[in-house]
Amino acid sequence: MAYLVPYFYMPSYAQTVLGKSRAQGSYALIASQAASVPGRLLAAVAANYLGVMSAWTGCALVSGIVCLAWMGVKSYPAFIVFCAFYGKCPASLT
Repeated sequence: MAYLVPYFYMPSYAQTVLGKSRAQGSYALIASQAASVPGRLLAAVAANYLGVMSAWTGCALVSGIVCLAWMGVKSYPAFIVFCAFYGKCPASLT
């Protein structure tokens, strides 16, 4: 499903497209990983009530939609929000 691929491109996107420093590119990745903590907890609760496969499918669907939203990100604050949403969504897939 290649849900880890955006994590590799987040810092370089911030540097090359948005013109930010290497540190600011890394902050976007850190925001994504920080948002994965509540995402993992929510996914565990959803898997408990809905079943593992249903929760996994829902997370895959939402992370795919959020990946498509990346095309509309044109500013650094919007990129940080995107990274946080993406970190929250596919966290249960790991």
